[in-house]
Amino acid sequence: MDFSNKKTMFPWLAFGLCVIFYAALVAIGFDDIEEDAFIYFRFAENIANGYGYVFNVGGERIEACSGLIWLGLITLLTFLPLHIVLATKLLCFVFGVLCIHKVFVLSQRFIPDRFLALLPAFFMAASIPFYVWSVRGLETAFYWFVALWLLDWATNPDRVRWWWLPAIVLINARPEGVFMLAAVVPYLFFCQRKTSQFWLGVVWIALSFLAVTAWRFWYFHDLVPHPFYFKVNPNHLQSFRNLLTYGWYSGWWLLLLIALPGVVRRWQQQDVALAGFLVLSLLWTVFVFEDKAFNRHTGIVLPFIYMFTLMLLARWWQPAGWWLRGASQALLVVLLAYTLVYAQTVQFENSRRGPFLANFLHALSNNKDYWGKVGRLIKNPDSFQEKLDKVGVFNIRYNLIASVGDFVHLNYRDDAVVVYDQIGQAPWYAGEKTQFIDNLGLGYRAIGLSRFHQAAEQSWLYHSYEKVMEFLVGYWWPEEKRVQTNQEIIEGILSRKPDVIIARKKYIVKERNNLLTEMLRDPAILAQYQARYLLNNREIIFERLSPEPSYHKLPAGRFSVPTGAKVQEITAFNWCDNSPCLTLKQ
Repeated sequence: MDFSNKKTMFPWLAFGLCVIFYAALVAIGFDDIEEDAFIYFRFAENIANGYGYVFNVGGERIEACSGLIWLGLITLLTFLPLHIVLATKLLCFVFGVLCIHKVFVLSQRFIPDRFLALLPAFFMAASIPFYVWSVRGLETAFYWFVALWLLDWATNPDRVRWWWLPAIVLINARPEGVFMLAAVVPYLFFCQRKTSQFWLGVVWIALSFLAVTAWRFWYFHDLVPHPFYFKVNPNHLQSFRNLLTYGWYSGWWLLLLIALPGVVRRWQQQDVALAGFLVLSLLWTVFVFEDKAFNRHTGIVLPFIYMFTLMLLARWWQPAGWWLRGASQALLVVLLAYTLVYAQTVQFENSRRGPFLANFLHALSNNKDYWGKVGRLIKNPDSFQEKLDKVGVFNIRYNLIASVGDFVHLNYRDDAVVVYDQIGQAPWYAGEKTQFIDNLGLGYRAIGLSRFHQAAEQSWLYHSYEKVMEFLVGYWWPEEKRVQTNQEIIEGILSRKPDVIIARKKYIVKERNNLLTEMLRDPAILAQYQARYLLNNREIIFERLSPEPSYHKLPAGRFSVPTGAKVQEITAFNWCDNSPCLTLKQ
């Protein structure tokens, strides 16, 4: 039997089966969305309504979204007659399908075997980061697609002269796009410099980069998106361990083992580009701080590691006997099933089984109930009720964070000022006029820069960047102080007279040196606020004691309870051995 991959006809049947496979994985976990997606929604609504790129109406300009182009796409979705949650998830699914298509195209190019060339897309679709994060509302699937698009055009003789177009999109898809762009530069410079019109492409990329950076500096008084300051990785070694753990439980070690003999076989020039993307995607996974479940940042590695290892396998596979090829085929099919069922996700230092089995059993055992919920979600996400008697964590509408927004919306005036550390679903469901101050710093510039300053004190690179930015901002805007002390930041927050301060119990116990804990330990500040409610046995809600007109919607002593939530009144609040002590009304 001829296993060669000399024909370049696209495998539409395999592509269709893979899309169906991917759609099934998405469908059984459709009642889920990333909480941070609502940050995009709020910014998009403000832009669409003419308020500008601001988180709070009338507030400071801050680029709290990582994907500039993705925000533009979400903004366009706000004009469609479709709910923003559903429209975003559908758009994510489209880019997930486009990723699968690109992997099939690239596999046909890099893997000289018809059977092996079909597998990378299936392995990618079966991997936790892909089938979870591709449809969670963030720019992840779009970013993966653009990276694959760049690799495709850079290694396609008919498209290589246009390589700069996906490159420009890549550097604006996510901040690390500039870093990932280096994956194809060696190949284009050394192997395709004339054909790709390399220097002309560099000029176009440089001009676009300078234009966007100049706009960013003028509009935000900054050179990089604000999440850069907020998410500096404090522990690269732990990220490396997490990558090894995920790779181990996903069978990467076995793939690398059987592919290893292919390293000594003849290499093609285009293989340099694929290897570049693999190396840089692995390095980025180690560099970045993985603070989300389901290994979001590992997703960029998936297509490249599967294409690369199966490319190496194909090199020694073809001369091998039929029995060895048959055994390898069976092993790869088993490994695919193993990846789907037994792979584990890693967050911080903990690993646990992936969500496939739980999602599958939930959708199967509660057939009518689950698919009825999905139907209600499609009809109206705002009234999607996962559990009426209890709020969950990852449910798409009624969860712990959305419950905070519902509580604020039900009990306080529309323009209330709220301090809280979650700025996704809580502000979205509280209402567009509600002013939220993010005490973690993602949506509040001064706090984010203060956190970065702590990292800059331990890194000469970050310190140098900080000094350059202080000079530039000080030159153009002398009145603006870029780095502030904690006391100055707290004074700035209090000057806005927050009506409500919301603190998670575990957070102010675990993070004892954070800004919010410092505020709540200050007797002068506590004298201005009263701990009134405990929401879902998690959030402590402090209300400002004010002689001014009430910021409450209901008469004194009355409050509304959000759907599925639990609210307890607090009669006394104190600090006991660095932990909050609450006395609850019986």
